[in-house]
Amino acid sequence: GRHVVGYEIDIVRAAIDVLAARSDTPIGIAGYGEGGRIALMGAALDDRLQYAVISGAFRNPDSVWKEPIDR
Repeated sequence: GRHVVGYEIDIVRAAIDVLAARSDTPIGIAGYGEGGRIALMGAALDDRLQYAVISGAFRNPDSVWKEPIDR
């Protein structure tokens, strides 16, 4: 199904398409918080990403009930 996170990953993959078509240099992605989760999923789905920096995406599980429902 369609989901907000899925749309964000589609945007990331479209940017990778553009960058990969222009050059053979390694492509990386970085994100913090929700962007870190998007970067993690994007790196897991697309082999053209050689580097991924994920920060602030995982917090203490004791407050997981405060997180948005997609987590």
